[in-house]
Amino acid sequence: MRGAGITTLLGWIALTLNAPRALLPLTLGSVFTAIAETGQGREHPWRTMAWTTSWLTVAAGFGAALGENTPLAVNASGAMGLICASAASRDQRTAVTSLLTLVVFTIYVGYPGPIVPALQDTGLILLGGVIQTLVCSSGSCLPTGEA
Repeated sequence: MRGAGITTLLGWIALTLNAPRALLPLTLGSVFTAIAETGQGREHPWRTMAWTTSWLTVAAGFGAALGENTPLAVNASGAMGLICASAASRDQRTAVTSLLTLVVFTIYVGYPGPIVPALQDTGLILLGGVIQTLVCSSGSCLPTGEA
């Protein structure tokens, strides 16, 4: 519920500021970070969220940088799939993070526009994930007895 609330608030802010172009990457970073925090895993939720935010940002930037070179993009897509599949075997949270990272990479490697807006989107994905992680770190998602 918290993740959906923060994502909705970020979307509302983007629209209120008349920045509809920021809506998708900002909320994508926020909601994907919140999704990765759910479920069982070895890591503390805020740590998982920080790693997820980092990987989402790297995947978007990497995909955007390779998107205009089709042969390189195809080869990198295979490599990214292998990396994400290998990482997914660690635990449930890492599997979710790996899947979401592959989704973001796939979106941006196939991005139809110029690279500059795609790289700006990378910063917005980072911002959405960082905000979601900071809200979580404030204590609202700490397991009982660890606050």
